[in-house]
Amino acid sequence: MVKVSENIKEAFNAQRVIPMATVNKAGVPNVIYVAIWWWEDDETLCVVNNFLNKTYANVKETGLVSFVCYGKNGSYQIKCKATDITDGPVYEKGTRWQPNVRTHSREKALSHAR
Repeated sequence: MVKVSENIKEAFNAQRVIPMATVNKAGVPNVIYVAIWWWEDDETLCVVNNFLNKTYANVKETGLVSFVCYGKNGSYQIKCKATDITDGPVYEKGTRWQPNVRTHSREKALSHAR
């Protein structure tokens, strides 16, 4: 795994609402803005699935995710694989951040980008 530098984390934190791109198996891209996310550690960006239907489907199909942001030190892009988390400490943290997440476990998943 690759550790994310402080410059990159600082730029993402300053922007707060970040674009997240995914792609399905047919190569059709999907880009959304996400506002409920956090750095779990220096290698992990977590995104709460709050009605992200196409995004979630793409994560399940390919796992390919990209994020972009712009900060005082420049523009940064992260390309990574995402995993679906439906239980455990990271999942519980996400439900505390967004208590109105759908009740069905499939739709409560987090994208755990590494």
